[in-house]
Amino acid sequence: MKIKLIFVGKLQDRYLKEGIETYRDRISRYGSIELIEVEDEAVTAKAEHAKVKGKEAERVLKRVSPDSFLVALDERGKGLSSEGLAGLIKKEMDTGTKDISFVVGGSLGLGDKIRERADLILSLSPMTFTHQMVRVILLEQIYRAFTIIKGEPYHK
Repeated sequence: MKIKLIFVGKLQDRYLKEGIETYRDRISRYGSIELIEVEDEAVTAKAEHAKVKGKEAERVLKRVSPDSFLVALDERGKGLSSEGLAGLIKKEMDTGTKDISFVVGGSLGLGDKIRERADLILSLSPMTFTHQMVRVILLEQIYRAFTIIKGEPYHK
């Protein structure tokens, strides 16, 4: 199975890049992982938020395979435990899903087209995180999920 993470915008902070690379390397032991950044739209005082999110959504959806299981991250989505995420990934692996795509929106969140296409809208927490920091948190949780699936001691 391939795991694909699609992010809106470029990551700037070196410490976050290091965390991402750490978990990307760890996850690659369990299967294929691809990280994709799509261009974000400039957000100005005059920018219509729905249009900004709509343009970003179009860019994201061009990178999602038609048969991909799509997980869109949103603070108002369904909460899962680490075991729940592991169960979801295992279920998709067992049913022959070729790839799971996780989408993290830009600073304004997700466009409606992504929500409509999503197979699951997932919340990592009721708290709000920056869309930059969510990348590391998501990767760590995917790594944790694989260790749970494999029965490895990382998750205690």
